[in-house]
Amino acid sequence: MSTKYTITIIVSKKIFINFFDLLEMSPYNYGMNRRYKKKKNGSIIFLGTFIVVGIICIIGLGAFIVDYERAKEVTSGVVSDANAFMESELGIDIDIDKLESGADSETVSKVKKGVKKGVKKAKEVKETLSEDGILSDASDINLHDVDGKGKNYVFTYDGVEYSAVYTKDNWKIIDSYKIENSEDMKIICSALIEEHPVHGSDMQSYRTADDMVYEWEQHNIAYAFLPDDNRWKARTKDVDLNPEDQNLSFAEIYERQTGKKMTVDELMKHVQEG
Repeated sequence: MSTKYTITIIVSKKIFINFFDLLEMSPYNYGMNRRYKKKKNGSIIFLGTFIVVGIICIIGLGAFIVDYERAKEVTSGVVSDANAFMESELGIDIDIDKLESGADSETVSKVKKGVKKGVKKAKEVKETLSEDGILSDASDINLHDVDGKGKNYVFTYDGVEYSAVYTKDNWKIIDSYKIENSEDMKIICSALIEEHPVHGSDMQSYRTADDMVYEWEQHNIAYAFLPDDNRWKARTKDVDLNPEDQNLSFAEIYERQTGKKMTVDELMKHVQEG
């Protein structure tokens, strides 16, 4: 009796369990379960994709910021270098980044590009000035008076004949910008001084070959710096070695001859001409 009852319970329990298993796995519940799992998997995939895309965007943004900062540093370095060169070589103490002066952005951009281009060309001339010369003595240029009047002279440099005109306390060398070596300039100036000395700015002393070379270099650097159609470029192609311009920078010569300082407005006016 006891054994039979136990068996019945076990069988009934088994049937009970199978009944609910079958209920749980009915076609309706089975379909719902698959849809749930599919939806859950889709959400996981979407979330994973979103995270990956987010990481890629963050990395890309970081790289962009780094490149931008590097470009900014390079640009800043170029601008600082241009500012320093203008001040040290031409006496123009102006910050390119502050070239606003009420002009529109297109004009300012053009001026900045013009200044940087001019500085690049001027630096090339400056580097050439310091190279070894081709002259060894004043006799190498064969300076001579062409008409015997003590005014019109010619000399030969690197196979090219140049004119040098003397008036009282002034030597004018035509197309002096074509001679781009400081050592050779010094020899040429020594030859000119030997022929006709030129007073210094105090009108008591006399100019030396060294200070004449400095003025000549200022003309050459300014000639390279200025745009091709600038009216002052035409004035810097020839150098006038006179008492007034002794030891003056280009900016100081400009102020002496025009009565105007090389301000932002003046610089913009001249660079825009190019």
